[in-house]
Formats: sequence, structure tokens, C-alpha cells
Amino acid sequence: MAKTAVKTNKSRQGSKSTGGFRTYDALKELILSGGLPPGTDLDESDLVQRFEVSRTPVREALIRLSTQGLVTMLPNRGAKVSNLNFSDITDHLEIMDILTPSICYLAALRRTPADLEAIHHQVDRLNTGGHDDVRERLDAIFELYTALGVASHNEALANLYRLTLYTKLRLAWVSAARPETETQWKRHTAELQAVYSSIYDAITRRDASTAQSIAKEWMNIIRNRLSTAVSTSISQDLEIKLYDG
Repeated sequence: MAKTAVKTNKSRQGSKSTGGFRTYDALKELILSGGLPPGTDLDESDLVQRFEVSRTPVREALIRLSTQGLVTMLPNRGAKVSNLNFSDITDHLEIMDILTPSICYLAALRRTPADLEAIHHQVDRLNTGGHDDVRERLDAIFELYTALGVASHNEALANLYRLTLYTKLRLAWVSAARPETETQWKRHTAELQAVYSSIYDAITRRDASTAQSIAKEWMNIIRNRLSTAVSTSISQDLEIKLYDG
């Protein structure tokens, strides 16, 4: 493996586990972006050389990534980048069909001013990004989903939702890499921007039913975008009703 520059998160500097955090961040980015394809063996010795750290930070990073489903630990055989096959994609779409409308429904009922500010910030990022700002756009998407989860004020649900987002990002990189004209990209972006703004408006008004309905529309757009080959899951028609109180 070629050596990889490991970026440092300033907020983590000074920590005893700084090397582990930096190695984790770099490995996660390589996996999410496809730099390390699904099924790639992750040899500890190779990673030590690549990131110029000791074995402990590498092991810390691999264990953490395994809890997020990005790495599969193999007994007595090290680790590998988790596979991403057809069933994984179908499973992911089904769980997003269920969780996202539920998250948006609760967010509309329970959001605070701080939640609205966090959601609005990510919507602004997504509405102003350019075609070539793939990394920035995907980071904003991740943070928007995260902000919605936090706004639901259901910690268990938000944590489960966040775990699904790592698969979401892997698929988003695949989607972003698909060939398309500028006109096609602008049409798709305009469609999503309208959805982002509509969800924010519904959550601002505490209109839970509308937020839930728009979230279902959002997931339909994502489903169609990812692949026309992915079959429509039965969960798409599953009516989820949540009540605050």
C-alpha cells in the first residue's frame, strides 16, 4: 500500500488516542470513497506502514470501523472492508424507507431552535454546492441526516439512524460517480434542493405529517437515483405512525 497522509482533527489534538482517531478518519474516508473497495484485505502491517503509526492506533481504528459496519473483523485472519452487494443495498433502502420518515415526523414535533439552526445550515450547504464539490456535498448530506436524527430527540433511534448513514455514504459515492450531463445533474440537484427546503419548512412549522410525507418522497428520489435495478421494497408502502407523548 502507498503511504497516505493522515489529516488531524484539531479538536482531537493532545489526546492519547490522536493516532487512532487520525487513522480512523483516513481509513473511513478511503472506504467511503471507494479508495479501498469492498472486500479489500486490511493487513495491520501494511496499514502501519501506510499511515506511519504503531499497531495500536491501527487496531483502534479497525475496531471502531467494524462497529459501524465498514470493516469486517475475521477471526485469526485480520480484517477486510465490508462487502456491499445487492442484498446490502436492498436492506439499506428498506431501513431508510422506514427510519427517515419516522425521524422527520419526530423532528417536526420535538425540534428546538438549535436543531432548526443545525438543519438549516446543512440545507444551505447543499443548496449552494457545485457539481464538482462531491466531498463537500456528501459531508453535508451526512450532517443533514445526523441533524435530523438529533432533532428527533430519541437517542436510540438517532444512534441507529447514524449507523445506517455509513452505508448511505458508500452508496452516495457510487451514485456521484455515475456519468451524467450537466443538465441531468442540475435537474436532479434542483429536485433534491426542493425536498431539503420543504422538509425544513415543515419541521419549522411543526407539521409532522407533511414532514413525514416529504421524507417518503425524498427516499423515493434516492431509490430511483441509486439504481433502477433495485427492486421496490415492501417497506416503501409501510405506513409508520408515531406519536409524541
